[in-house]
Amino acid sequence: MTGLLVSVRSAFEARLAYQGGADIIDVKEPHLGSLGAATAKVWSEVYDTIDQRVPVSIALGELREDHLSCPARPFAFAKIGLAGCQRLQGWQSKWMRRMQSLDPATDRVAVAYADWRAAGSPHPDDVLGFAVEFGCAALLVDTYQKKSGDLFSSLGNRFLRNLVEQARRQRLVTVLAGSLRGRSYDAALALQPGYVAVRGAACATERTARIDGERVRQLKRRIAEVENPDARSQEVVPVEGE
Repeated sequence: MTGLLVSVRSAFEARLAYQGGADIIDVKEPHLGSLGAATAKVWSEVYDTIDQRVPVSIALGELREDHLSCPARPFAFAKIGLAGCQRLQGWQSKWMRRMQSLDPATDRVAVAYADWRAAGSPHPDDVLGFAVEFGCAALLVDTYQKKSGDLFSSLGNRFLRNLVEQARRQRLVTVLAGSLRGRSYDAALALQPGYVAVRGAACATERTARIDGERVRQLKRRIAEVENPDARSQEVVPVEGE
């Protein structure tokens, strides 16, 4: 079954997401963009709060942001965005140096932006090839501009399905994100990725608002309903929200 990743910005939100059934807790600061890095203090607080009950991943911002700090804890996953790297010579080597500063137990995640033209990032196919070549554990497909449509607005269903299948054949864990809610959430589930990742759909209003535990529970239940309709115990309306 596809797992649910919920992005949080504090230990309090992490607790709500965990209680709601999140399979992975992801730490980021939504005010700082798609992969905005939280502070080292928040990283430590979430790590201690979850206490290895489920994996915890962290967002480290964009590769071009050289000022970002490095976590001291052995988080399960870490990811860095590639916005602005499409024409940057040697971004692969820079990515490797940044990742080598992490704890060896932390699995590396390659990030492909669906709206890669707007992000100025490498094409998703190129990121997939990079992920395979450099031994990444997972491929995240996300959107860079959160107010310009969802994942499927930038990459069509057929392209995404092919990308997920290629990544799966290369033994990469696949994670689909990008303003997934309602029909787009269901469409992402239909592609059978390893995980679907949400922030806005788990919040009471917009993506910078606080996580709502009941919305997390609804999103979790929806996965079971889509993947096994015969086992549906009750009708749940897909969660809406930015």
